[in-house]
Amino acid sequence: MKSNLRSARAKTLTRLCRLRNPNEPTWEKTNGKPSKVRTFGNGLVIEDLSMGQPDGKRASPGQKVSVRYIGKLKNGKIFDSNVGGPPFKFRLGIGQVISGWDVGVNGMRVGDKRRLTIPPEMGYGRERAGKIPPNSWLVFDVELVAVN
Repeated sequence: MKSNLRSARAKTLTRLCRLRNPNEPTWEKTNGKPSKVRTFGNGLVIEDLSMGQPDGKRASPGQKVSVRYIGKLKNGKIFDSNVGGPPFKFRLGIGQVISGWDVGVNGMRVGDKRRLTIPPEMGYGRERAGKIPPNSWLVFDVELVAVN
């Protein structure tokens, strides 16, 4: 039963990753040139800040990943960070984290750094979460440290 649920969740994440707003910049084209920013139809924005090793392990649903991150509100106020501490570990694509992370970390290689701008629906929605007000857009700078 759990493996069926994980498989269904992975398929949903794959479908979410393919949804894009055709009027927004995409990975494939921005003024005819490749872009490091991908904007999805649901508002999620994934910006590749720096690339790790080209042959590094790639994160995919079901794998355990370790990340370092800084979490900010859209106004720049930091609400959480594990920089200087141990990496945060979770299993990708099974709902252990907000869906913006499940989609945004998917496909990263070890050493990659990304900025994820996450709409409320892929974050905490209408719920308050600690220092995060309801209906907040979230900005995370994430570095993939390990894939197991």
